[in-house]
Amino acid sequence: MPVPPAQMNPATRLVQGPGKILLEENSRTALTIVTTTTEARKVPQFLAAFTATLGALCAGTYFSWSASVSADLVQKGNNATANANATEDDGQAMLSLEHFSWVVSMLMIGACGGSLVAGMAANRLGRQRTLVLLSVPMVVSWLLMSATASATCLLLGRALGGISIGAVSVVAGMYVSEVAEPSVRGTLGAFFQLQITVGMLLGFVLGLLRNPVHLAYVNIALPVVYAALFWSMPESPVFLLSRGLSERARASLQWLRGPEYDVSEEMAAMRHSIMESAQTKSGVRDLFKSRVAIKGMVVALGLMAAQQLSGVNAVIAYASDIFKASGSSMDPDQCNIIMGVVQVASTFLSMVLADRAGRRVLLLLSSGVMTICLATLGTYFHLANVHPDGMQVITWLPLVAVAVFITAFSLGLGPLPWCVVSEVFSPSVKGAAASVACGANWLMAFFVTKFFTNLASAFGKSGTFFVFTFIAAVGTLFIALVVPETKGKTLDEILAELTGSRVRSRPADGVPAAIEEEEEADFVRKPFPL
Repeated sequence: MPVPPAQMNPATRLVQGPGKILLEENSRTALTIVTTTTEARKVPQFLAAFTATLGALCAGTYFSWSASVSADLVQKGNNATANANATEDDGQAMLSLEHFSWVVSMLMIGACGGSLVAGMAANRLGRQRTLVLLSVPMVVSWLLMSATASATCLLLGRALGGISIGAVSVVAGMYVSEVAEPSVRGTLGAFFQLQITVGMLLGFVLGLLRNPVHLAYVNIALPVVYAALFWSMPESPVFLLSRGLSERARASLQWLRGPEYDVSEEMAAMRHSIMESAQTKSGVRDLFKSRVAIKGMVVALGLMAAQQLSGVNAVIAYASDIFKASGSSMDPDQCNIIMGVVQVASTFLSMVLADRAGRRVLLLLSSGVMTICLATLGTYFHLANVHPDGMQVITWLPLVAVAVFITAFSLGLGPLPWCVVSEVFSPSVKGAAASVACGANWLMAFFVTKFFTNLASAFGKSGTFFVFTFIAAVGTLFIALVVPETKGKTLDEILAELTGSRVRSRPADGVPAAIEEEEEADFVRKPFPL
């Protein structure tokens, strides 16, 4: 109950308003928030997260493109010395396998660059505006990729598309984490990976058009729809508040939480968090100044290596070739669609299990099953070379192995490394750590995608899959020995486990119940970037 003015100290003045009590005493002001019982609405948050991550759906179509067009664009006989610009009567370039590997992997080169500059763009232009603007290079990239008679246009289109999806992967994650309340942040954060798998499935279905030019034209519509839908969503309240735009930030947060919800307490918490971040912001060099940050980087980079060096992008990019080489009678496009459906379903299952089974358990299960699947593919192709007639009765085995491989990846090593990276670093270095991990991830994805065909030429498909089997086995051992379980643990407990020390007791962090007038005035006068 508020204190009646008659019973207050004469030096204290009370000003009351909806959901708040403003106390002034001794020239200091404290804003105390009265928490309401009205719960925030979830639908606006889900809508904002869904439309923001439609950029990931667009990204998924880039990943599945190579599997859909390889039969139309790759030189028959895979002559590595063939002229990359040799064309057929239909105006399509017939690329050598070497040139096609560069076209495929240029996506990862662009994504690496896009992820490194995305944070700066988002802090200068805003999260929502940056994501909308990224639809423009997506449209241009598909226009370039429709010019299939030119290998140069294909390379430029894939690079430009990579820059877009690399930036989307960073900015969409920032936006979702800033618009979601803690109770749904985990679920909404998993939208990105789910949208990628839906985009890949859509790309495989569109591959039934069997024409790279028509496929590119249809894909142009996706970023246009993405921009049109997301344009009506509010800007991140955290970004607006960091720019000193308090009224716009409040309006944005009110839309996200519903008109009946009192956002004053959450606004106060955001102000406190922004001020604290500005005071403790660290760079990449700070990742190597403390033992706990170094241990965190070992975990982060190890998980990224286990994710990418297991060959998942190569399996997806060259899925059609794998199915053809196995001698399967099934149409490669149908195999791709089956693989896409399995990936969507298993990614959705991962969203449900991540907070129940635990991160480490799912990572171990995922990596272990992937190792078995890769060994199965290696063994199949080895026996197919030695006894080709004897393997005709089990040509279905590669499809099953790839489907289980993708399922296992989507359950653990696909989405969970990003979750663990966000949990093993203190807030002061988390941003720098995420940038390094993201850049390393895309760089490793490039090497795997580019040199898969080179490995296959040097060691055969069986030898290549045995190489990936060894890497996946090492990754499983790394997870078992190094990666901590982060489910249900506080940051102090996780950091203590990384360093092998005991948890230091300290008062529990709380949401600031008051923001002093002098601090807020200084904050509004000098807004700072996140």
